[in-house]
Amino acid sequence: MLSSTDVEELRHADRARIRSWAEVTAVGRAFAVLAAYDLGSRIGGLTWLFASLTKVLPTVGLPETDWPTAVRTVSVAMNRARILYFGRPSCLRRTAALVHLLRREGVPAGLVVGVRRLPFAAHAWAEVAGVVINDFAAVQTQFVVIMRW
Repeated sequence: MLSSTDVEELRHADRARIRSWAEVTAVGRAFAVLAAYDLGSRIGGLTWLFASLTKVLPTVGLPETDWPTAVRTVSVAMNRARILYFGRPSCLRRTAALVHLLRREGVPAGLVVGVRRLPFAAHAWAEVAGVVINDFAAVQTQFVVIMRW
């Protein structure tokens, strides 16, 4: 099972050096998916983004005990790809790309969109089994969830 401690370790893991060819290819894959969701949603809008995310099915069902390792690998790769990316994609686009990669690894990740009234704000984050992956856990209490995908 994925715990908040596992997610907290992610914040420190992406500061480490890339040490293997597998990490390089993971960052490259994350960069490509991030670019696809960023550019695709700019052209096709939110309809395209959610339609393309719906089409992503897990290639294999990963056992729950392997989720922390997969989430760590994919999240660190996505954080590194964001640093290298030439633009600044919105939280929705970044989260859609992360959910895409996690689902391809066999992790049942979900995209969550929430809003806050005052001051108005909307935000998107990824969750696996109710645990926030790419943001602070407090985001669940700061925003009212309007959509889970």
